[in-house]
Amino acid sequence: MDIKEMAERVLSSFFMIFFCSIVAGSIYLWLHGASVMNLSDIFAIVALSALFALTAELVFYSKRELNRLELLTRHLFHLLLIVVTIMPIAIFMKWVSWGEPIRMILIVCLILGVYVMVIVIDFYRTKKLTNQLTKKLRERANKN
Repeated sequence: MDIKEMAERVLSSFFMIFFCSIVAGSIYLWLHGASVMNLSDIFAIVALSALFALTAELVFYSKRELNRLELLTRHLFHLLLIVVTIMPIAIFMKWVSWGEPIRMILIVCLILGVYVMVIVIDFYRTKKLTNQLTKKLRERANKN
């Protein structure tokens, strides 16, 4: 994947990450009540998590096709990088504190949930594109 493809992937992923982060923020509010975060806090967590997740996408940059083990390793490192980046922000913004391990675990679970949702959506989006391209190639082959 070259830098141009990486930039396209990052840009197309932003809205997906933004949406999934909104869902996670809503779940957090539902579990802990609306008094936990106000609208500006929700926007901050969504914007920051999307920004850091996109920046962390550079972990996947490679000039060659990655094998499954390399891809899995990069996904795990990417997830760890996101958690390590977002947790200090959550502590700084007072969404959680060191004395609230349940809330910290909840935030990590929500990050994991967003991560899985993004992977699943991306998989189905890629599968749909692949099927469309295969169909067009078959149509071209049948014309010749």
